[in-house]
Amino acid sequence: MKFTLVGAILFFNLIAFAYEKEDFQAYKEKYKGELAVVLNHDQKLEASVNKKTGELELYRTETEEVLYLTESANFYTKKYISLSEYFQDIVYTNAVVIDAKGKKYKVKKDAFTTVDAEPSSWVFHDDDKEVVFDLNKLGEGYRSIITYTKKLKKPEFFGKKEK
Repeated sequence: MKFTLVGAILFFNLIAFAYEKEDFQAYKEKYKGELAVVLNHDQKLEASVNKKTGELELYRTETEEVLYLTESANFYTKKYISLSEYFQDIVYTNAVVIDAKGKKYKVKKDAFTTVDAEPSSWVFHDDDKEVVFDLNKLGEGYRSIITYTKKLKKPEFFGKKEK
């Protein structure tokens, strides 16, 4: 019985891997000349009232999954999450790289650092920050899944309900 169960699990894993390989080839042909393709970009907004303070709390969670189509993707491992320190806090970060064989590599929590953002050429904001991290290794057939949650610090800027 054990052998049959293990065999079934291995069989389904091989089928899933073969499907991903076919999927990768289809993306590579469809997006010839592109470095990567975004497979999924999801944004969720959560609003709640803090029971202790009665204050409105707003959170925005973003998740992005990218499939890398060429080996040159390895030159683009450094990633940034922009925020305005006056208006937002990053309360959650998670980044995972999945290699072409399906092995997952999680970016460690201490790899995320907050730095001052470079000033833009058209406007100056002294509170602009970036959370910087490195995916370490990317290549053809690799995927990255990056998720982060921002808490909005000043929800009163959404306006007040007219009476």
